[in-house]
Amino acid sequence: MFKNSVLCPKIISAFAVFCALAHCGAAFAAERDSLRDCGARIAVAADFPLLRGDAESATVREYKSKGAGGKTSHVLFAMHFNSDPSAWEEMKFSFVPSESGVVRLSLSGVEKRRGASVRKLASYYDDLKIDGAPHPNGGFENGFAGFSFANPAPKIVFGSNRAASGGACLRAWSRTYTCATLKVERGRPCEISVMTRPAGELPEIEDAFIDISAAANSSENSFPKAGAVAFDGINFWLAGSDGAVKTLRFPPKNGKPAKISVGGENRAGRYLYLLHRMDNSASKPDAYIASVIVKTTGNKPVKRFVKIDRDCGRKNAYAPAHNAKAVFFGDAENKRDVWYLSRFETGGLTDVEEITFNTWADGDWSIAAATLSDTDVPTFEVWKPAPDKWAAADIPAKMSVLENSALDLSRFFPDAEAGAFGRVIVSPRGTMAFEKTPERDARFKSFTMSLAPFFRIADIDARKRSLKSYAAQIRRAGYNCVRMEFEQFKSHSERKNFKTAMDCLDYFFSELKKSGVYVHLVITWQELGERGFKMGEMRDDSKLRCLFGDKTAWRAWRNVAELQLNHFNPYTNLAWKDDPMFLQVEHFNELSIVLSRLKRGTPRTQKLVLSKWRKRLEKKYGTVEKLNESWNRKGFVYNSGTFDFADFSEVGEPFVKNPDWQEFALDRKTRFLKFCNKTVRETGYKGIIASENVASSPAQNVPRGEMFESIISNTYFAHPTGLNAKDAATRQNSCIGDAFPNLGSVLSRRFADRPIGITEFNHCWWNMRRYEVLGTFAPYAAFQNMSMLTIHEDIVPSDVNGLLPPHLKLNPFRICRSPIVRASELLSACFFVRGDVARAKSRVDMVMAGEYFEKNPIESQKAVNSEQMKVALLTGFAVDCGGARPDSLKSLAPKPADMRMPPIGSSDTIMEAWFQDVVPNADGGGFDLRGFVAKMRENKILPAGNSTDISRGIFQTDTGEITMNVPEKSLKISTPKSQLLVSESGVGADLGNLKVLSSSVPAAVAAASLDGLDLGKSRRIVLIYATAEANTDMKTSFDFLRMLDSGKAPILLKTGTLKAELKLDPTAKYAVYPLSLDGARRAPIPAKSANGVLKLEIDTSGLPHGATTLFEIAAVGN
Repeated sequence: MFKNSVLCPKIISAFAVFCALAHCGAAFAAERDSLRDCGARIAVAADFPLLRGDAESATVREYKSKGAGGKTSHVLFAMHFNSDPSAWEEMKFSFVPSESGVVRLSLSGVEKRRGASVRKLASYYDDLKIDGAPHPNGGFENGFAGFSFANPAPKIVFGSNRAASGGACLRAWSRTYTCATLKVERGRPCEISVMTRPAGELPEIEDAFIDISAAANSSENSFPKAGAVAFDGINFWLAGSDGAVKTLRFPPKNGKPAKISVGGENRAGRYLYLLHRMDNSASKPDAYIASVIVKTTGNKPVKRFVKIDRDCGRKNAYAPAHNAKAVFFGDAENKRDVWYLSRFETGGLTDVEEITFNTWADGDWSIAAATLSDTDVPTFEVWKPAPDKWAAADIPAKMSVLENSALDLSRFFPDAEAGAFGRVIVSPRGTMAFEKTPERDARFKSFTMSLAPFFRIADIDARKRSLKSYAAQIRRAGYNCVRMEFEQFKSHSERKNFKTAMDCLDYFFSELKKSGVYVHLVITWQELGERGFKMGEMRDDSKLRCLFGDKTAWRAWRNVAELQLNHFNPYTNLAWKDDPMFLQVEHFNELSIVLSRLKRGTPRTQKLVLSKWRKRLEKKYGTVEKLNESWNRKGFVYNSGTFDFADFSEVGEPFVKNPDWQEFALDRKTRFLKFCNKTVRETGYKGIIASENVASSPAQNVPRGEMFESIISNTYFAHPTGLNAKDAATRQNSCIGDAFPNLGSVLSRRFADRPIGITEFNHCWWNMRRYEVLGTFAPYAAFQNMSMLTIHEDIVPSDVNGLLPPHLKLNPFRICRSPIVRASELLSACFFVRGDVARAKSRVDMVMAGEYFEKNPIESQKAVNSEQMKVALLTGFAVDCGGARPDSLKSLAPKPADMRMPPIGSSDTIMEAWFQDVVPNADGGGFDLRGFVAKMRENKILPAGNSTDISRGIFQTDTGEITMNVPEKSLKISTPKSQLLVSESGVGADLGNLKVLSSSVPAAVAAASLDGLDLGKSRRIVLIYATAEANTDMKTSFDFLRMLDSGKAPILLKTGTLKAELKLDPTAKYAVYPLSLDGARRAPIPAKSANGVLKLEIDTSGLPHGATTLFEIAAVGN
């Protein structure tokens, strides 16, 4: 009706107001409905039944769920819907635990859907109380302290106008879980109460755009449009207009910071994301170019540095980086005109008030947009295995090694029970031997194992059948020793099951004994059998208390030791202490490792350690002024010049590398270990004692040499930063390219008059050069004539009789399903157990006389110079510290060294929570390795023709059997019965019988005789082609360093094509069989033979049953 009409301004205005009011009314109604839809949800879960209690203001329901390993979780969950959505209301309910233990509590929200999508209906939580008492952080004033969460993350909301009380509260919805643990007592009701209020339905996107337009000083035409854009799940606002986006640019040598005030209600986020780049491609690599300062409410400003090629990429020189993912290319075809996504933690949970950007030097930094977000996305290129380059491995569901198969390695051991040749002793040569055959060295191939899976089998008869079968399987898999963990037997909470558990353990030991398998007995890994011990919370506490003189802990350790050593086994008719099947006793696994994680002790233990530490310093220095002077001296500690204590009471937790701390800890540790020695000997045990398998500084060698008849060491290459693969990192160095640093770390504690053994080792997954393990630990252990080699962990599959599930995917440590490690361990049996690799012909000793320790108090607390330790790649190696020796060794006089050298310089160490590493010296640390090798040649230690060339990074053993080329990351081993090539380049080599022509991918290629004959005469051979491993759908950073998702089964092998020739018996005809991981032969693959040379071309992508690392070459009829 308004056609051809003109409305007056008043009518338009009134109509606009009417429309606006209608819109506001609809919006208000929608908001009101969403508030009414929101409901609070609190769940409590435990491994035992929970009974419903009172529910004054909540609806309570229950269910059961199956977790990892089939364990049942009992869950109660309570829901509450506020009668007034705009007001805080108390939600309260209680439950009654059927057992004492730990209950897991989580706060989330009621779940509702809109079609297929989950609505993000949120609730606020405040003033959490347990049994009427406030939770320590129940008001969430300290953020998430005392709670844990996973992605998607809940949110702490700040502001007194938002909280029920105080200045903060929690906001959560159905898919966010804020978790805590509660200790409960059997039969005692536990009440949970919390204040709650609906928060409404959250938008799908909560990112807070940072408006940089006021500070913008340039423009870019790279982007097709301005406004809202999203890159990899992070939303940005590009200011300006289409084709002319405003940017904040810092030209070279600018020096003028840009301060951006952050406004609006939604201005909090755990991360600040930048869309930025470096315009000057000439900037020096890895230089710090800029800084970002984030100021949050109530917190100190947090400063983050921007490093080129790490946190920011270059405009026209694209390259992957760890915190700079290319998300936009102005010129996609040539990968130029690039913008990068980077992330920086804001350091606070409160609102962001101001962000300051600054740059310096030759930086030419441009910022297109910035956003605050709680969303956690990778800011680097993500790698995952490509289907055309990886194939599922041939791994059967049941992996027990088949009897008489190529993988049946029982052929390497005598047919005799453990102890048949008497107790294991220290031989006159400083090796392990048996009492009845002291003239022959004894070697033990071992693995760490946990008995816990077997004790999940409830039926005792079925459990014993499984243990019996497993004992036989251990020998068949190639092991004559186990280093066992059975902590649950010692636990105070398991005492009701102690008799039954020990009976099964005794039975297992008797079956091991029949199979010729020895036991390396660890008195304890962390459990002291004390009431109230919680593994997850207190695993380090027992070690700290023992180290620092808690007499209660000492008594508990003694009780645990006596409990085991005095225990009588009715199946063997011997007490453990008298049974020769027990190879040696270790007091405490990795005792010293807690020195780098003191905060994991309980508050009481931390107070104990700190008190003794301060008293030690006061006794040593007398006055705090002398302490300050000493600690501020250059070179004493890493933060020299910063100490200004007014009193000893101000000295806090020690810096782990502080030499005073190292000296103090060594003294305390020595006292405790002497107590352990005395306790063990008082039981009547007459076997070998060994302990202290992580510390490797020269200063540790003096008490070690005084106390132990055997030296042990744990060592890992590429140990991940956490035990959970997800979100951890593992370095991607080449073990060979680093000149196998583990060998030096182990041998820097070796004494010539006693055996040495590795009690844990692994080349950890997901290092993509894991194939190198075939040429490192075992062959060099054989060359150095070690007595024990123990891989960690659970290498022998425990799926015997179908009772126990195997590990379905790769794990950094549990390795029974690793095709590469299984192949490596077969080769280890040849190199180490059978002795294919000959021991060194000579020995160099590093002499650490008493004068050395007096003159080098700081150096002696570090690691031995890694450059000096490369001598161990060439010949035998030991240290000579003088000092006292155990009584049992005083009559031994091993062969003198062929050369001696003093320690020169030192190497730094990395002390992580779970491992310690030696940092190689890039400049040699003052040691002239080339000159020393020349002297070795003069002394005939290296014979004429030895190909060692330090200038080219080539190291050949004095036997000539092992040749390592460090720059090429290659290694060759040539012995009559086994030969190996490790090659990163894929270039082949002639090893004698085995001639590798080429590999299409980096790999280890080996051939080993299985019948004991030389390769040229053998009628049964194993061929190994090991490449790389992955899990299906795993995701890492572009350089494999960081794990995002460890993936799932099936396990994958990188496919490749191997071309090789093998000189064999010309009178025999051979067939080539791919092997499954249980040793089963698959259908033979084509191979040509002429004049005794078997020609192989194997493409692992085309094998019908899947890719494999193992092939059996057998004379027809075998």
